[in-house]
Amino acid sequence: MRRLLTIVFVVIAAGAGGLFAVGFLVYQLFIVHPITDAPGRPAPVPVVPEPMPAPTPESAPATPERMAYEGPRELIIRITDSGVYEPHDVTLYVGDTLTFINEDGDLHWPGANPHPTHSSLPGFSASGGIMRGQWYSYVFMRPGVFAYHEHLLNSSVTIGRITVLSQ
Repeated sequence: MRRLLTIVFVVIAAGAGGLFAVGFLVYQLFIVHPITDAPGRPAPVPVVPEPMPAPTPESAPATPERMAYEGPRELIIRITDSGVYEPHDVTLYVGDTLTFINEDGDLHWPGANPHPTHSSLPGFSASGGIMRGQWYSYVFMRPGVFAYHEHLLNSSVTIGRITVLSQ
């Protein structure tokens, strides 16, 4: 009965706005009230997708590109007692803090490239250097890829790269 009333309404409305009426008919017949109980026609079988397995640490490493942003955090680069920066490359987000901790007996001075001006990222320079047990921190306020060097070596040899992602 409902289907018959729908068809009658569409025929009456066709004189006033044929395009609307045809669209409404198609919507009613195929979306709202599809024919599922016609003789000889099987009832539709709902398709339920199988759930995807949750990623494991082995299949989805926890990198900043795959992690949701959870607010500002601090990452640490240690200058080991052999003078090596570990890790030398890091990825973080705008608003994160990067801290260099000197565990070496020598004075170290991380600074943004190029040497000696540090102009690729003004302000990223542990001016005067950091001694054993001291640290230098910098908060990144813009995205980009920034190389850094050991200023006290008086060279432009890049030690590592800092990738800063937008939130």
